[in-house]
Amino acid sequence: MPNTVASGGSGTINGVVYQLLWTLLRVAGLRVATSVRAGKTQPESVTVIVEPHGGGGDLQLKGSSSLVVEQIKARSGGGPWSLRNVIEDVLPDLFLAVEVDTSKPAVFRFVTEGRMGAWCTIYEGFFRGLQVRDAPDDPSADLDDSKA
Repeated sequence: MPNTVASGGSGTINGVVYQLLWTLLRVAGLRVATSVRAGKTQPESVTVIVEPHGGGGDLQLKGSSSLVVEQIKARSGGGPWSLRNVIEDVLPDLFLAVEVDTSKPAVFRFVTEGRMGAWCTIYEGFFRGLQVRDAPDDPSADLDDSKA
């Protein structure tokens, strides 16, 4: 029988502590990199945004040449995440961080101590495949399920 914890209380505290510790780990792990611009070597700057206003993940690391967005979620009892949970509870918030400017690479991550449910095949085949696909010029035009 799954170990469930009602929303609020210890479940909420666990989630807040997990998110805080992960954020501290990521920020402490940032290293100063250098870039060469106009013949001068200068440090690369990174802006750390925690809980962006309006959504867009829980943590954003914005550099001049990259963007990392992380959605951080704790799972009470470390239980598995179903594909439905990920689609409904994780992807919409990550989607809010998508920027129109595609000149710099962006990485979107779901960070959890929970386990993946019974959808490894979908993850390996579809989600991993998104890394190597180019975005179409008009993504909404390609969202047509009649083109199977």
